[in-house]
Amino acid sequence: MLRRPHAKYLLTLVLLATVAGVVFALWRNGHSPSSLMKLVWSPVPHEQILHASPFRFSIADRNWETGLSDEFTVNERGHVEYAFEAGRDRIILDGGHEAFQSYRKIATFELSRDELGSLRRTIADERFFALDDRYVDEDVADGTSVSYTVQVGSTTKRVYCSNASTPAIIAISRFVHERLLAAHRDALAHAPREVRNAPNDAAPTS
Repeated sequence: MLRRPHAKYLLTLVLLATVAGVVFALWRNGHSPSSLMKLVWSPVPHEQILHASPFRFSIADRNWETGLSDEFTVNERGHVEYAFEAGRDRIILDGGHEAFQSYRKIATFELSRDELGSLRRTIADERFFALDDRYVDEDVADGTSVSYTVQVGSTTKRVYCSNASTPAIIAISRFVHERLLAAHRDALAHAPREVRNAPNDAAPTS
């Protein structure tokens, strides 16, 4: 049997090893040393992310080639608006040159209580508010650019990813695409085309 002092030291070592393991796991999940400190004093506790109002979550995925963005937004009532690039029109420019212009469709649908709750739980479990504000690959000039924004109560956080990401962001994005959008594919299939009223929009040819 271990003497009491030895047992105390052993318990301390076990606790330190556990904390070190948690910190390492969070680091592997995309949390920088500075963001790890936020876990101690996170401005948005787990329960608040799950239940606080107002709540708003959005993803904006910009296509630099077309200038359009796929934009997913959901509010605390579960109302979703999803604008997505859906196709291209053939247009005739001045001088008779042919070009193509991309267009979006806009789908609206309602999440169930379970779907909305699972989304908020994913955001909380992935510790979104402890992530860094930017994940950028400075060696890539062009490519993908995605912004994730969460509002919970009076606190809003935006994470910007440019040709780089982190496992936490990948998990959230995968949940939106594979669980939410996939479950409402009928709404996407019947979404109306976005109306663009900009005066310089070229009309599609017949």
